[in-house]
Amino acid sequence: MNKTLVIWTAFLTFGIGFAGPLKAAIFRPIAFTQLVKNSAVIVEARVVSTQCVWGNGAALSVGKGIDKSSTSPELPDQQTAKLMAAVNPQAPVSVGVEGGKMIFTQVVLEKINTLKGSAQTKMEFSIAGGSLDGVVATVPGMPKLAEGKRYILFLRNGYQKSADPFVGGNQGFFKVETNPRTGADVITNANSDYVVGIEKDNVVLRRNPEGRALAGLSTPQVTAPPIPDNPNVKPKLSAEVQRYLATQEAPLTPSQFASQIRSATSR
Repeated sequence: MNKTLVIWTAFLTFGIGFAGPLKAAIFRPIAFTQLVKNSAVIVEARVVSTQCVWGNGAALSVGKGIDKSSTSPELPDQQTAKLMAAVNPQAPVSVGVEGGKMIFTQVVLEKINTLKGSAQTKMEFSIAGGSLDGVVATVPGMPKLAEGKRYILFLRNGYQKSADPFVGGNQGFFKVETNPRTGADVITNANSDYVVGIEKDNVVLRRNPEGRALAGLSTPQVTAPPIPDNPNVKPKLSAEVQRYLATQEAPLTPSQFASQIRSATSR
């Protein structure tokens, strides 16, 4: 039986304006221009391989045959508290657990296109979390990369040595997916919602129930509005939420999204 441990990181969160259980953390929003400017490197890349390993912040080792006497997969409350205290959103690192180790996923990518900065054809970094030796470590909001899939990644300075390489948490992570209805390559965000534009320096989304279901995420649903004290006031959804729920705008293609990134870089 797999044991699951959940590592809560010290990122700031905010609420959403409509109801629906989400299996992902929601981070403080970053304007698109700031997301681009805060990125040391932005690339379109394909994942070549992933491998889960045990790490203690100083070294990473492949699982199987690990010393259980020095590893604590269940993470007692005291160790969890120390782990949370060690997380620094401004300068994330591979975080160790005193008296034990943490699971990381090592990712190897092949660069397809550089949109900002410079990058080698072969790129490597590690992400906190993964599944190894019957233990599953989950970091809420940390994106997962799959072998053979394409992504557009906004990478922070020092991403090669970081357990959290993406700018703004999951905001700096976009997937290149094939639209099942048109066969065209389109952009989705970390939660598998379609990206339909960049407006007023914000990423505009359209819900994608099929994609969210494949990713194991529920689709936000509108609940009954609150009853106002003033009967003459009629509650209604914001224009942004209505657009997310109802729009049929075409998602951006990788080339259209790349153009938006280059435009933001030059501002």
